[in-house]
Amino acid sequence: MTANPSDELLRKILRETKTVACVGVSPNPVRPSHYVGRYLRLKGFRVIPVNPVHAGKRLFGEEIRPSLAEIPDSVG
Repeated sequence: MTANPSDELLRKILRETKTVACVGVSPNPVRPSHYVGRYLRLKGFRVIPVNPVHAGKRLFGEEIRPSLAEIPDSVG
């Protein structure tokens, strides 16, 4: 079993990360996954939405990808 990362490590990751994939994101604004993606986008992150049901549509200024493997750019 892996231990939880420290607060310091989480802060470091969030400081250095510019792009995140939001897996399972919904275009429906009342869904929690939509709120998370929107919040990250408002905080300056590039959010790559991932959801096979909505692939090809646009959300947060990005094309929704069907899977993580279908993201053409580096995430992280």
